[in-house]
Amino acid sequence: MEEPELVPLRSTSLTPGLKPIPPRENRFPPPKRRYSVTADILSYRRCKRQYGFFSRRGYVSAQSGQLFFGTVIHQTLDKAHAHFRGEIEGTHPGSIPTENDINGYFEKAAGALEAQGVHRMSNESRDKALAYVQEFNRSFGPEVYPRIIDTEHRLQKDKGTYILHGIVDVVAAPEGASGWDGYEIWDYKGAKRPKRTDDGDRDMKNYEFQMRVYAHLYELRNGVRPKRAILWFLGERRREHQQHAVDLSDTSITTAVGAFEETVEAIESSIRSDDWSSISVANAPSIETCNACDLRWNCSAREGKYDLKSRVL
Repeated sequence: MEEPELVPLRSTSLTPGLKPIPPRENRFPPPKRRYSVTADILSYRRCKRQYGFFSRRGYVSAQSGQLFFGTVIHQTLDKAHAHFRGEIEGTHPGSIPTENDINGYFEKAAGALEAQGVHRMSNESRDKALAYVQEFNRSFGPEVYPRIIDTEHRLQKDKGTYILHGIVDVVAAPEGASGWDGYEIWDYKGAKRPKRTDDGDRDMKNYEFQMRVYAHLYELRNGVRPKRAILWFLGERRREHQQHAVDLSDTSITTAVGAFEETVEAIESSIRSDDWSSISVANAPSIETCNACDLRWNCSAREGKYDLKSRVL
């Protein structure tokens, strides 16, 4: 059998006189980090340690009930608003959801959350969330739903080195309003109004901070500042306690935007150092936040409060 002819390999050296092609430089700028008003800024301001471990490092909390509680309320109310607008099959514009309608929307929202791994803490907490929504629909639906202009109103601003974004629960029109300059922004809180304590004052200030940043973004998007910003505390039964109007003066909004930028810088610093645990007692979050935290057992902010106890078998 005839041997195949061997073909010499072509030289890989450069032809004399030709220069090597320099590697192409990556001229694309690095992607900008996106910061959510609630998921990033408020979470970090509430507790740096929780934010770092669960949002940045990706640990999964065994206590997802708080997330379930707030999210299922928001999603059910959003369906109630869509029902009134006639956007759900079988509904007619102007119709108030019945109790059975709310039950159905709630069950679908709860099922979707649990399918994503977000579980309720207990049947009691689930029933409480449903009761909050039913009470709001029954007591305020006929008055509130006709005023709603938009829900899940998305806001965003390129701040140069990062993207700031948020979602307003509701844009509503008071009686006689005829444009974006007369509208209000609302945010639903699935809780009682914070009590007048150090912890409660801190929580309320964070809620007010959130609404002022939303007002700033709203003005950038729509060209005018909202007429009012309202926090709805669905855990309150008395009307005068359920609504809280937030000051939207120039000074308050400027201060809130400055605090937002300072918080972004603090988050960036924590990311660079990967330090999420250095929390002083003075900067401890509310006791309710700590009581529901998986990381409370060895936290410097509550040192000595949550002692591990040996178990005798």
